[in-house]
Amino acid sequence: YKVTVQYPDGCSISDEITITKSTVTVAPITGDAGICDGETTTLASVTPGGVWTTSDAAVVTVSPAGLVTSVAPGTTTITYTVTNGDGCTGSQQFVVTVNPIPAAPVITGTLTLFEGGTTTLSGGTPGGAWTTSDAAIATVNGTGVVTGVAGGSADITYTITSASGCTSLATVTVTVDGF
Repeated sequence: YKVTVQYPDGCSISDEITITKSTVTVAPITGDAGICDGETTTLASVTPGGVWTTSDAAVVTVSPAGLVTSVAPGTTTITYTVTNGDGCTGSQQFVVTVNPIPAAPVITGTLTLFEGGTTTLSGGTPGGAWTTSDAAIATVNGTGVVTGVAGGSADITYTITSASGCTSLATVTVTVDGF
C-alpha cells in the first residue's frame, strides 16, 4: 500500500508499506470420536493455549483441559480455538458422537440349585454374554445354563453389547446347596 501524509503547509510525504495478517495454525484434535452415554474422554491438540467449546452442551460438556463428558446421546462438534498476540485466531473442529446404552437386561430363572444340578437363566435380550464370578462354585455356558459345582454363592452376569460397543449388564447371585 502507498500511504501519503499531507501536512497543513502543503508539503507531503509518501511511503510504501506492507500489511500482513498473521495466521494461527492449529494442529488437529486427537481423541475418541465415539463414546457411550455416561462416559468421558479427553481430547487434545499439540497447539498450546487454546479454548475448548461444544456446539451442543445438551450432548456433551467440555472442560478447559479438553475433558469431554457425555450428557445425553447425540452428535456435537467440539472446537479448539487458539488466539495469538495479534488477536488473530485459528481453530480445529472434531465431531463427537455419544452412543446410547442398551436397555438393561433382566435375568430370570431359578437362583438356587444343588451341587451337580443345573438351572437355566434367561437374560431377556438375545445375543448377550454370560459370565460367573466363581467357576469353583457355579459355571455358566453361553446359553445361560448354570451348573452347581460346590456349595456357596456366585454372581452370574449377563452383558449386552450394542453395535457401537456400549454395554449394559445385570447380575444375580446363584446359591449352590452342597451335599
